[in-house]
Amino acid sequence: MKVEKRVPPFDRAHVQRVYGEHGEKFKSRLVRKVRTMNEGRLEGLGPQDQAVYVANHQTSIDCFVPHLAILSVGAPWPRSIATDKLNRWAYRTFMRWNFGFDLEDFGILWHPTKKTRENVLGYTESLAYSLSRGDSLLVFPQAKRCGRDVQVGEFEKGFYSALLEAQRVADVPIKIECVACDYDRIPEIGGPGKKSALLDCYSALRWHFVKGRGVARVNFGVPFDLLEAAGEGTRSQQAQRVTRRSENYVRELLREARD
Repeated sequence: MKVEKRVPPFDRAHVQRVYGEHGEKFKSRLVRKVRTMNEGRLEGLGPQDQAVYVANHQTSIDCFVPHLAILSVGAPWPRSIATDKLNRWAYRTFMRWNFGFDLEDFGILWHPTKKTRENVLGYTESLAYSLSRGDSLLVFPQAKRCGRDVQVGEFEKGFYSALLEAQRVADVPIKIECVACDYDRIPEIGGPGKKSALLDCYSALRWHFVKGRGVARVNFGVPFDLLEAAGEGTRSQQAQRVTRRSENYVRELLREARD
């Protein structure tokens, strides 16, 4: 497989500098406070190392809160992965107006919604390119946001299949760092399920001006090696093992964060 550059430009030092200078402003628009837990488990992962962060997905602000926590503890800074449903003019314009930046300013890697062969190959090539240049990644393997009442949604193994292939192409060691994000309240209106961009925008406005922002807790786990967790067998079997291990560990971390 030929590795092609199909990702937005990403200068990790520049992004870290922007977050360092404006992080408090970003945080104030999302939550009142971000509390990190068990950051000592990240010992050995320096800012210039490489990791794939795997997190649960309760709310639309999940994409930003882990970044603030990662920055505060000095762990490797990740490029985010998000569904290409968010790669729309209206949504990105709202994000720029509401938060002061465009998602692609931070090198976001778009995950294709339509699972055609061409899309899957292009996505895998993008992962491989990012890994080969030393990028860390942040991903939410759940199919959709689950809200606060559901602990952790079921992880999909498709991401891990693509990650294993990308790791083979890039030929770099990968550490999986499981992260649990929890909140005392979230912006979304209604229960788990599909959310529209319009409802997201209304929820965000209500969050800022009416409901009030809550406190976020980010609990870090102990990193583990991707290939060791995958073990032997077919790619599907390997992906299934890493999926279940990641999902179970994130569930454990979330229970720990709520105790």
